[in-house]
Amino acid sequence: MESAITLEGVSKRYGRVRALDEVSLSVPEGSAMAVLGENGAGKTTMIRIILGLAFRDGGRAMIRGMDAENHRARRNVRYLPERVRFPEWATPLDVFRHLERIRRESGLSEFVRRAEELQCGDLLKRAFGKMSKGQSQRLALALAVSGSPSMVILDEPSAGLDPGGRILIRRTISALAAGGATILLCSHLLGEVEQVCSHAAFLNRGRLVAGDSLENLSRFTGAAEILTPEPGRMAEALAAGGYACRTEQGGVTAALKGEGSISLLAAAAAATGVPFSSIALKRETLEDVFMRVTEGAADNVSQRP
Repeated sequence: MESAITLEGVSKRYGRVRALDEVSLSVPEGSAMAVLGENGAGKTTMIRIILGLAFRDGGRAMIRGMDAENHRARRNVRYLPERVRFPEWATPLDVFRHLERIRRESGLSEFVRRAEELQCGDLLKRAFGKMSKGQSQRLALALAVSGSPSMVILDEPSAGLDPGGRILIRRTISALAAGGATILLCSHLLGEVEQVCSHAAFLNRGRLVAGDSLENLSRFTGAAEILTPEPGRMAEALAAGGYACRTEQGGVTAALKGEGSISLLAAAAAATGVPFSSIALKRETLEDVFMRVTEGAADNVSQRP
């Protein structure tokens, strides 16, 4: 796949602090990539360099082959920072008209449609000073993505929102990705990231410690998941056959045993007489991958001379 964003050995210091340490990363065109790491890992600095809002000390940063510091590279690229504040007297319509005088990439009907998708279409004439944080955040996203942006960069877009607001924002991000936009998303909500992103990059103390598709990053866990309407009976029957099991909502996770183990487990499950709909190898969750790569990176740092 062609690269929408390319970083080659990008470094950035703030005084004695090395915010980014020779980071090299490729974000495939049309992909949704999560940028993950603890606070201070360098995520926001990396985004600012991609957007030309911070100057790198070394390396190259490109958007579709053009230097990221060239303003033409950012044509049709949208950005929603973690903290965005609008004048308290301004309405979303005021802000939209101001933005479109600059970017000229969207029509009013497109903005209204985005706002309605995010269930805030009735707030377009209300001043931001009279809105809740959740209402303001959803409208900020509608302002950022109205029209058909080819690239959207989001820094903690769901921070501070209630579950309903997070679901709406997740749906909007998924729709953008399904429409072919390249998404770069920073978030601490790993469960939500896993639902909308196909790729992930992990930063630790300014270094890229892993970056790939979620499929390639996730390892098999040595267990299989069996979906059954009677997990208790299935677990009890398999345990009698020597399998280590635990029940979960809607199914059973069983540890595999030796060569051909998935076939043996399937035969054992069938022999129990308990109905089940599927059996599949269990892979790491994004949280599992995050813990593995960041703990591995911490071990490498501690072993340096």
